Amino acid sequence: MAGLIFGGDQMSDWTVIGGAGATTFDNPQPALYDRIAAVKALVGEVPVEGRLLFSNVGKFTKGIPKWVLMLDGIEVEFPVVDGSMRNDPAFAQFSQAWSRLVGQLRPSPHLFTNL
Repeated sequence: MAGLIFGGDQMSDWTVIGGAGATTFDNPQPALYDRIAAVKALVGEVPVEGRLLFSNVGKFTKGIPKWVLMLDGIEVEFPVVDGSMRNDPAFAQFSQAWSRLVGQLRPSPHLFTNL
């Protein structure tokens, strides 16, 4: 979302003000919490975290809300795992959990209604 983003943890609606005017949307944090809970139910004991990823064309004017991550910070918060990690027992646990999760994925039917 390009423009100035007005959003915060306690706000029910967030707003982006850009070249095309203002756009208001629901605070995405509650939906993120629901998605994290759904993933946790599928993967079991493996730790699960979620983030709301925004590109760098938008700017939060009053600070970045909880769980929001700007695209230019993704490699800082989630560094690339090198090949030596594959021997770590935790890697096997995460790999098994990832396979369980991917096995449960189905396309959302409403995504394809306009094709």
